[in-house]
Amino acid sequence: MRQQRGQSLTELALLLPLLLAMIGIMLDMGRGVQAYVVAQNAAREAARYVSAHPTDVNGAIDAARAEIQRGGLLSSRLTVSISGGNTSGDTAQVDVTYNMPLVFGLLDSSQIAIRAHAESVVY
Repeated sequence: MRQQRGQSLTELALLLPLLLAMIGIMLDMGRGVQAYVVAQNAAREAARYVSAHPTDVNGAIDAARAEIQRGGLLSSRLTVSISGGNTSGDTAQVDVTYNMPLVFGLLDSSQIAIRAHAESVVY
């Protein structure tokens, strides 16, 4: 009986790091999908704002930051780039990058860049 307890403890010691690594990777994947959805929504929201207010770039950036915050992410990790859309009929392009910190980083990486893109026509 005593030998069997030692065997169980050895098996746990060998498998526990693998199980914890798998859980950490799954958490990061889930958070990454959530961050991508929120970043895509932020890009769409900024594009929608630019289509209605083509000269107010800061307002579009604020709209993207507000959407990021509504999604539960930190707006300080957000970068927004807006191009085009200066006159009626032009297409405004919005690129959003969110630097998501990893809980369980592989290969010495501590964050990953989540990128999203949206376009809208200025009216």
